[in-house]
Amino acid sequence: MNLFDTYQNLFARMDWLLFAFSVLLFFAGLASAPLVIKKNIALLIKYPEWVYSVLKRYLEREKGFFSLFKLIFTLNALSLFLDFVSGWGVVFPFLLAYLTGLNIAIIAYKMGGSTGIITLILNPVAFFELPAAWFALTFGMQLSRVIWSGDGLAAVATQFKSGLDGFMYLTIPLLLLSGIIEAGMIAAFQNNSDADIE
Repeated sequence: MNLFDTYQNLFARMDWLLFAFSVLLFFAGLASAPLVIKKNIALLIKYPEWVYSVLKRYLEREKGFFSLFKLIFTLNALSLFLDFVSGWGVVFPFLLAYLTGLNIAIIAYKMGGSTGIITLILNPVAFFELPAAWFALTFGMQLSRVIWSGDGLAAVATQFKSGLDGFMYLTIPLLLLSGIIEAGMIAAFQNNSDADIE
């Protein structure tokens, strides 16, 4: 099977309604972030604040394009792989779709206020990174649906293999592209900051 046929099969097996639902849940999380921040709901704020502090610490320490790319790609790939395998928990990919939007918006707000959330959506990195997340979540939702339907272990194994193929051929390439862009932007900003100091 050539690469064109592989992608054709992946898109044919994709449940586009679930994909749309993952996008809807993501933007529901995104839209609810200002209220969560305003009400200071600790249960929903603590985790993204911790992630923000960890990312800030790592980004301040890591210098250069390749180090940044390795860090960004590894973290994103692990996070989205967990989104995919969360399908074994049936309800988790649906919950994670909402929380992903919420967490990203809270981190963006911490970095730049309301403008940070708008910048998040219009940022060129988002054009690749967000679809990568939606694909991973959709694969998790499809796995969840097969498990919930009780079609048997063979059907679950087939769906898991299909989702894994989708993750490798759709999610990973999008993360590579977003990682290159994001690492390049951060490295350029770091270089400009160093130049200003000098």
